Amino acid sequence: MNVTRVSDLFSTALEACGDFRHWHQFVTDTEFHWQHSADLAALEAWQTLWLEMEVLNGLALADWEDQGRPADWSQCWRDQYQKEALALVSDFALLLEQLDSSDEYSLGAQTD
Repeated sequence: MNVTRVSDLFSTALEACGDFRHWHQFVTDTEFHWQHSADLAALEAWQTLWLEMEVLNGLALADWEDQGRPADWSQCWRDQYQKEALALVSDFALLLEQLDSSDEYSLGAQTD
């Protein structure tokens, strides 16, 4: 189990909004965070939010693939997906704030 500073996690989330490849990596890396949480409400909130992030991720990746996987897809990301990614990161920040008032939270990672 890793201990990650909430501020670092939020910073990573914000950076992930910059382009679809970073967003994809962020969504992939955070799938199993809070999987061992004893707080069922927090776990449910995280799963709901993560699913929304994954849906955006899937839509963006499908669109990128449909366009022939261009090397530079940044304008399309900014025009069609970045606003929603930023909104989800805002929700993510609120969830982090609710979960942890001490600015540290124990985050689980998949070990399989």
